[in-house]
Amino acid sequence: MDNGANHYVNRYPEPEKKGSQWTVVIIVLTSLLVLAALIAVSIPFVATALRGPSGVVAIVPGQVHSTQWFNFTVHGVWQVDEYAGHLPAYGHGLWLVQLTQTGTFPESVPMGTWDWYLDSPDFRTVLMPHVAIPGQYNMMPEDFWLERNQSKTHIMLFEAPINARQLSLNFIEVDDRDAVGMLFTLLLQ
Repeated sequence: MDNGANHYVNRYPEPEKKGSQWTVVIIVLTSLLVLAALIAVSIPFVATALRGPSGVVAIVPGQVHSTQWFNFTVHGVWQVDEYAGHLPAYGHGLWLVQLTQTGTFPESVPMGTWDWYLDSPDFRTVLMPHVAIPGQYNMMPEDFWLERNQSKTHIMLFEAPINARQLSLNFIEVDDRDAVGMLFTLLLQ
């Protein structure tokens, strides 16, 4: 006689094993913790970069100004129609800057045209870099080293829209850890 014990049909299937789901949960939680730790570590660096300069120094032509790495004097800034055969684009002007930089840091410091730029509220995020003219011996090189107590006098040529408001020549101190120091600025217009 059959008592039905062998004919029992399970209408509720056995639940799947939860081990693989727990593994996924653990991986997701661990990833979130690692991400939170990375964000917490990077916040001071991001805040430093976003905070801007620690102060602003007005550049006065003829006066010596001191940065963390060198002293500099802007001897003059002239608006010119052309320089060494270089003509500005339509609606643009040329600004010629002569300056001397003297190393004050105990070690040699990498320098170059990328240290200096023209800026204006009209440019939004576009900064006007130096215009390089090959063969001009007194043009500031794109890259050079400045030794302690060494002085170098160069000219830089910038091109910018002629109607730019509050056009200024700028140098901003940024060290090898991307910490921002002083902004040195000379209003050109």
